Amino acid sequence: MTRDRLVPLVLAAAVVSACESPEEGTAPIPTRSGTPRQSSPLAGECEPVTVGAVSGTAVIEPGPSDGLPRSSAGGEPLLIDGAVLDNECEPAANATLRLWHTDARGAYGPREDECCYYAGTVRADGAGRFRLRTVKPGRYAETNAPPAHIHLEVRHLAGELNTEIVFAGEPGVPTVPVDGYAPVELQRRGGDRPSWSGEVTLVLGPGSGGGGGS
Repeated sequence: MTRDRLVPLVLAAAVVSACESPEEGTAPIPTRSGTPRQSSPLAGECEPVTVGAVSGTAVIEPGPSDGLPRSSAGGEPLLIDGAVLDNECEPAANATLRLWHTDARGAYGPREDECCYYAGTVRADGAGRFRLRTVKPGRYAETNAPPAHIHLEVRHLAGELNTEIVFAGEPGVPTVPVDGYAPVELQRRGGDRPSWSGEVTLVLGPGSGGGGGS
């Protein structure tokens, strides 16, 4: 298994790097292409949700998949509270979320064909809410790398979404809404070990859905 090479990010054409969707029950293998990703209506079409309390069953702490060891890169803690809405801006109860991302050094695994140090699946709660506890991912260690990001697939009877969570204000992240991105404004906490937190509202687009629903 190999990864396709990255093509340059073209923001003007709303082209973003993409990872192929992993098959159910297998580790997500990152591939890098320039295919514009299917996405939802821009989140601005629905009012952002203040997440608040999240059910304990809707909390995900992604870890190694496919028998990989834990990454030795460490990293700064990252907490993201999210809400999933359908395309009518109603909570997508029990939506299924699958995610994967690089470690703090920008690597998915010890080799290009191994993934992932950070991967996992979780169901949103009855109000469409979820919480992600992980480390802040790094950018790929290569020229013209896209912004640091978290790959996210959401499935629900009302629709689906394939997107990338990116971090507002970081190099390469657009300052205007671009289809395919889910920007998150991060708040940094200091102390002996800096950490980051933010909130995101995800809006499903039409599709076959499946994998969840009320």
